[in-house]
Amino acid sequence: MNLVGKIFIVLILIASTVFMTMGIMVYSTQHNWYEAITGKGGPGQTPGYKAQLQDARAEDQRLKDEISKYDTALAVEKQTHFAALAKLETERDQLQKSNEKFQSDIDKQSKDLADAATALKVAQDNLTALRTEETGLRDDIRQANKATDEQLKKATDSENRLNIAMGQLNDLKQRNSQLALDVAKAKLLLSKVGMTIQDAANGEPPTVHGRIEAIDNNNNVEITLGTDDGLRQGNTLEIYRGDKYLGRMQLLEVQPHRAVGKVIKELQQDVIRSGDEVATRLKA
Repeated sequence: MNLVGKIFIVLILIASTVFMTMGIMVYSTQHNWYEAITGKGGPGQTPGYKAQLQDARAEDQRLKDEISKYDTALAVEKQTHFAALAKLETERDQLQKSNEKFQSDIDKQSKDLADAATALKVAQDNLTALRTEETGLRDDIRQANKATDEQLKKATDSENRLNIAMGQLNDLKQRNSQLALDVAKAKLLLSKVGMTIQDAANGEPPTVHGRIEAIDNNNNVEITLGTDDGLRQGNTLEIYRGDKYLGRMQLLEVQPHRAVGKVIKELQQDVIRSGDEVATRLKA
Protein backbone atom coordinates (compact mmCIF):
# COMPACT_ATOMS: atom_id res chain seq x y z
CA MET A 1 0.00 0.00 0.00
CA ASN A 2 1.34 3.42 -0.88
CA LEU A 3 1.33 6.62 1.15
CA VAL A 4 -1.93 7.97 -0.42
CA GLY A 5 -3.86 4.90 0.73
CA LYS A 6 -2.60 5.29 4.25
CA ILE A 7 -3.66 8.95 4.27
CA PHE A 8 -7.17 7.97 3.18
CA ILE A 9 -7.40 5.40 5.99
CA VAL A 10 -6.46 8.05 8.57
CA LEU A 11 -9.02 10.47 7.12
CA ILE A 12 -11.69 7.78 7.29
CA LEU A 13 -10.77 7.11 10.95
CA ILE A 14 -11.09 10.82 11.77
CA ALA A 15 -14.38 11.15 9.88
CA SER A 16 -15.78 8.08 11.66
CA THR A 17 -14.91 9.59 15.03
CA VAL A 18 -16.53 12.94 14.11
CA PHE A 19 -19.73 11.31 12.85
CA MET A 20 -19.90 9.08 15.91
CA THR A 21 -19.52 12.11 18.17
CA MET A 22 -22.30 13.96 16.35
CA GLY A 23 -24.58 10.96 16.67
CA ILE A 24 -23.92 10.75 20.38
CA MET A 25 -24.76 14.44 20.78
CA VAL A 26 -28.04 14.07 18.88
CA TYR A 27 -28.95 10.96 20.86
CA SER A 28 -28.24 12.61 24.19
CA THR A 29 -30.97 15.21 23.59
CA GLN A 30 -33.68 12.55 23.31
CA HIS A 31 -32.80 9.91 26.00
CA ASN A 32 -31.90 9.69 29.60
CA TRP A 33 -28.26 10.37 30.04
CA TYR A 34 -27.67 7.50 32.42
CA GLU A 35 -29.37 5.04 30.17
CA ALA A 36 -27.68 6.63 27.22
CA ILE A 37 -24.30 6.15 28.81
CA THR A 38 -24.70 2.79 30.57
CA GLY A 39 -27.35 1.21 28.37
CA LYS A 40 -26.37 -2.24 27.24
CA GLY A 41 -28.28 -1.95 24.04
CA GLY A 42 -30.53 -5.00 23.83
CA PRO A 43 -31.95 -6.42 20.67
CA GLY A 44 -33.02 -3.59 18.45
CA GLN A 45 -31.52 -0.98 20.87
CA THR A 46 -28.49 1.25 20.49
CA PRO A 47 -25.62 0.50 22.93
CA GLY A 48 -24.83 3.13 25.57
CA TYR A 49 -22.20 5.75 25.18
CA LYS A 50 -19.83 3.78 27.41
CA ALA A 51 -20.12 0.69 25.24
CA GLN A 52 -19.86 2.85 22.13
CA LEU A 53 -16.71 4.46 23.59
CA GLN A 54 -15.21 1.05 24.29
CA ASP A 55 -16.09 -0.03 20.75
CA ALA A 56 -14.62 3.20 19.41
CA ARG A 57 -11.45 2.67 21.44
CA ALA A 58 -11.23 -0.91 20.18
CA GLU A 59 -11.75 0.32 16.64
CA ASP A 60 -9.16 3.04 17.25
CA GLN A 61 -6.67 0.47 18.55
CA ARG A 62 -7.38 -1.74 15.54
CA LEU A 63 -6.83 1.17 13.20
CA LYS A 64 -3.62 2.11 15.05
CA ASP A 65 -2.40 -1.47 14.74
CA GLU A 66 -3.23 -1.39 11.04
CA ILE A 67 -1.42 1.95 10.68
CA SER A 68 1.61 0.48 12.51
CA LYS A 69 1.48 -2.50 10.16
CA TYR A 70 1.38 -0.16 7.17
CA ASP A 71 4.22 1.92 8.64
CA THR A 72 6.34 -1.26 9.01
CA ALA A 73 5.53 -2.23 5.43
CA LEU A 74 6.40 1.30 4.31
CA ALA A 75 9.79 1.12 6.16
CA VAL A 76 10.55 -2.22 4.51
CA GLU A 77 9.59 -0.79 1.13
CA LYS A 78 11.78 2.28 1.75
CA GLN A 79 14.68 0.04 2.74
CA THR A 80 14.18 -1.99 -0.44
CA HIS A 81 14.11 1.20 -2.52
CA PHE A 82 17.24 2.50 -0.76
CA ALA A 83 19.06 -0.79 -1.39
CA ALA A 84 18.05 -0.67 -5.05
CA LEU A 85 19.19 2.97 -5.21
CA ALA A 86 22.55 2.08 -3.61
CA LYS A 87 22.95 -0.74 -6.13
CA LEU A 88 22.20 1.64 -8.98
CA GLU A 89 24.71 4.16 -7.60
CA THR A 90 27.33 1.40 -7.38
CA GLU A 91 26.64 0.39 -10.97
CA ARG A 92 26.88 4.07 -11.96
CA ASP A 93 30.29 4.34 -10.26
CA GLN A 94 31.46 1.18 -12.01
CA LEU A 95 30.25 2.52 -15.34
CA GLN A 96 32.00 5.82 -14.65
CA LYS A 97 35.26 3.97 -13.86
CA SER A 98 34.85 1.87 -17.01
CA ASN A 99 34.30 5.06 -18.99
CA GLU A 100 37.43 6.60 -17.47
CA LYS A 101 39.39 3.46 -18.35
CA PHE A 102 38.10 3.52 -21.91
CA GLN A 103 39.04 7.19 -22.14
CA SER A 104 42.50 6.37 -20.77
CA ASP A 105 42.87 3.58 -23.34
CA ILE A 106 41.81 5.96 -26.09
CA ASP A 107 44.36 8.54 -24.91
CA LYS A 108 47.05 5.86 -24.75
CA GLN A 109 46.21 4.61 -28.26
CA SER A 110 46.28 8.19 -29.51
CA LYS A 111 49.71 8.65 -27.92
CA ASP A 112 50.91 5.33 -29.40
CA LEU A 113 49.66 6.44 -32.80
CA ALA A 114 51.52 9.72 -32.46
CA ASP A 115 54.66 7.84 -31.34
CA ALA A 116 54.31 5.48 -34.30
CA ALA A 117 54.06 8.43 -36.66
CA THR A 118 57.18 9.92 -35.06
CA ALA A 119 58.98 6.57 -35.33
CA LEU A 120 57.96 6.32 -39.00
CA LYS A 121 59.45 9.71 -39.67
CA VAL A 122 62.63 8.73 -37.82
CA ALA A 123 62.78 5.51 -39.87
CA GLN A 124 62.43 7.49 -43.08
CA ASP A 125 65.21 9.81 -41.96
CA ASN A 126 67.35 6.78 -41.07
CA LEU A 127 66.68 5.28 -44.48
CA THR A 128 67.86 8.45 -46.13
CA ALA A 129 70.92 8.46 -43.89
CA LEU A 130 71.60 4.77 -44.68
CA ARG A 131 71.46 5.47 -48.38
CA THR A 132 73.95 8.27 -47.89
CA GLU A 133 76.05 5.95 -45.75
CA GLU A 134 75.90 3.26 -48.46
CA THR A 135 77.47 5.65 -50.91
CA GLY A 136 80.18 6.38 -48.38
CA LEU A 137 80.70 2.65 -47.72
CA ARG A 138 81.31 2.02 -51.38
CA ASP A 139 84.10 4.55 -51.23
CA ASP A 140 85.34 2.89 -48.03
CA ILE A 141 85.36 -0.51 -49.77
CA ARG A 142 87.55 0.84 -52.50
CA GLN A 143 89.89 2.28 -49.91
CA ALA A 144 89.74 -1.02 -47.96
CA ASN A 145 90.79 -2.97 -51.06
CA LYS A 146 93.71 -0.67 -51.37
CA ALA A 147 94.53 -1.13 -47.72
CA THR A 148 94.23 -4.93 -48.17
CA ASP A 149 96.93 -4.86 -50.73
CA GLU A 150 99.11 -2.99 -48.30
CA GLN A 151 98.26 -5.46 -45.53
CA LEU A 152 99.17 -8.35 -47.81
CA LYS A 153 102.55 -6.82 -48.29
CA LYS A 154 102.85 -6.42 -44.52
CA ALA A 155 101.79 -10.05 -44.06
CA THR A 156 104.63 -11.15 -46.28
CA ASP A 157 107.02 -9.15 -44.15
CA SER A 158 105.46 -10.66 -41.00
CA GLU A 159 105.96 -14.16 -42.39
CA ASN A 160 109.63 -13.44 -42.81
CA ARG A 161 109.81 -12.19 -39.23
CA LEU A 162 107.94 -15.33 -38.11
CA ASN A 163 110.57 -17.52 -39.72
CA ILE A 164 113.21 -15.63 -37.80
CA ALA A 165 111.18 -16.07 -34.57
CA MET A 166 110.86 -19.81 -35.22
CA GLY A 167 114.64 -20.03 -35.38
CA GLN A 168 114.87 -18.20 -32.08
CA LEU A 169 112.25 -20.58 -30.62
CA ASN A 170 114.36 -23.57 -31.57
CA ASP A 171 117.30 -21.98 -29.75
CA LEU A 172 115.08 -21.46 -26.67
CA LYS A 173 113.99 -25.11 -26.78
CA GLN A 174 117.59 -26.20 -26.73
CA ARG A 175 118.26 -23.91 -23.76
CA ASN A 176 115.17 -25.32 -22.05
CA SER A 177 116.55 -28.84 -22.47
CA GLN A 178 119.80 -27.74 -20.92
CA LEU A 179 117.94 -26.13 -18.01
CA ALA A 180 116.00 -29.36 -17.48
CA LEU A 181 119.28 -31.22 -17.18
CA ASP A 182 120.52 -28.62 -14.69
CA VAL A 183 117.34 -28.99 -12.63
CA ALA A 184 117.74 -32.77 -12.59
CA LYS A 185 121.29 -32.38 -11.33
CA ALA A 186 120.11 -29.91 -8.66
CA LYS A 187 117.45 -32.38 -7.51
CA LEU A 188 120.08 -35.10 -7.24
CA LEU A 189 122.40 -32.89 -5.19
CA LEU A 190 119.57 -31.70 -2.91
CA SER A 191 118.32 -35.25 -2.37
CA LYS A 192 121.72 -36.16 -0.97
CA VAL A 193 121.16 -33.66 1.86
CA GLY A 194 117.51 -34.63 2.31
CA MET A 195 115.96 -31.61 0.55
CA THR A 196 113.79 -30.91 -2.45
CA ILE A 197 113.68 -27.97 -4.85
CA GLN A 198 110.49 -26.80 -3.09
CA ASP A 199 112.32 -26.89 0.26
CA ALA A 200 115.13 -24.80 -1.18
CA ALA A 201 112.61 -22.35 -2.69
CA ASN A 202 110.81 -22.05 0.67
CA GLY A 203 114.11 -21.36 2.50
CA GLU A 204 114.18 -24.77 4.23
CA PRO A 205 117.72 -25.62 5.48
CA PRO A 206 119.47 -28.79 4.31
CA THR A 207 119.97 -31.72 6.65
CA VAL A 208 123.24 -30.86 8.46
CA HIS A 209 124.80 -31.86 11.77
CA GLY A 210 127.16 -29.89 14.05
CA ARG A 211 127.94 -29.28 17.70
CA ILE A 212 127.75 -26.58 20.32
CA GLU A 213 131.01 -24.76 20.92
CA ALA A 214 129.82 -22.50 23.71
CA ILE A 215 126.73 -21.59 25.76
CA ASP A 216 126.27 -18.76 28.29
CA ASN A 217 123.94 -18.27 31.25
CA ASN A 218 121.30 -16.60 29.04
CA ASN A 219 121.03 -19.71 26.85
CA ASN A 220 122.86 -18.02 23.96
CA VAL A 221 124.51 -20.80 21.94
CA GLU A 222 127.36 -20.77 19.43
CA ILE A 223 127.51 -23.68 16.95
CA THR A 224 129.99 -24.93 14.30
CA LEU A 225 127.61 -24.48 11.31
CA GLY A 226 127.02 -21.39 9.12
CA THR A 227 125.87 -20.04 5.80
CA ASP A 228 128.28 -22.30 3.93
CA ASP A 229 126.27 -25.21 5.30
CA GLY A 230 123.02 -23.76 3.94
CA LEU A 231 121.77 -22.16 7.17
CA ARG A 232 119.99 -18.78 7.35
CA GLN A 233 118.87 -16.46 10.13
CA GLY A 234 115.63 -17.73 11.68
CA ASN A 235 116.32 -21.45 10.98
CA THR A 236 115.77 -23.80 13.92
CA LEU A 237 118.00 -26.71 14.97
CA GLU A 238 117.34 -29.63 17.29
CA ILE A 239 119.77 -30.21 20.23
CA TYR A 240 120.56 -33.71 21.46
CA ARG A 241 123.19 -35.73 23.29
CA GLY A 242 123.46 -39.27 21.96
CA ASP A 243 119.90 -40.60 21.92
CA LYS A 244 118.61 -38.00 24.37
CA TYR A 245 116.63 -35.02 23.07
CA LEU A 246 117.57 -31.80 24.87
CA GLY A 247 115.59 -29.04 23.11
CA ARG A 248 115.49 -26.62 20.17
CA MET A 249 117.33 -23.40 19.27
CA GLN A 250 116.68 -20.61 16.75
CA LEU A 251 119.48 -18.86 14.82
CA LEU A 252 119.87 -15.14 15.45
CA GLU A 253 123.15 -14.45 13.61
CA VAL A 254 124.75 -16.59 10.89
CA GLN A 255 128.27 -16.33 9.50
CA PRO A 256 129.98 -18.55 6.92
CA HIS A 257 131.45 -21.08 9.41
CA ARG A 258 129.65 -20.30 12.68
CA ALA A 259 126.27 -19.16 13.95
CA VAL A 260 124.77 -17.84 17.18
CA GLY A 261 121.26 -18.63 18.37
CA LYS A 262 119.11 -18.87 21.47
CA VAL A 263 117.60 -21.94 23.10
CA ILE A 264 113.80 -21.93 23.04
CA LYS A 265 113.05 -22.17 26.75
CA GLU A 266 109.58 -23.68 26.36
CA LEU A 267 111.01 -26.69 24.44
CA GLN A 268 114.09 -27.29 26.61
CA GLN A 269 114.11 -30.81 28.09
CA ASP A 270 117.41 -30.84 30.05
CA VAL A 271 120.60 -28.90 30.75
CA ILE A 272 122.48 -28.05 27.53
CA ARG A 273 126.28 -28.08 27.59
CA SER A 274 129.14 -27.30 25.28
CA GLY A 275 129.85 -30.31 23.01
CA ASP A 276 126.17 -31.32 22.62
CA GLU A 277 125.14 -32.05 19.05
CA VAL A 278 122.77 -30.02 16.82
CA ALA A 279 121.01 -30.91 13.56
CA THR A 280 118.35 -29.38 11.32
CA ARG A 281 116.47 -32.70 11.43
CA LEU A 282 116.74 -35.53 13.94
CA LYS A 283 117.74 -38.95 12.73
CA ALA A 284 114.82 -41.26 12.02
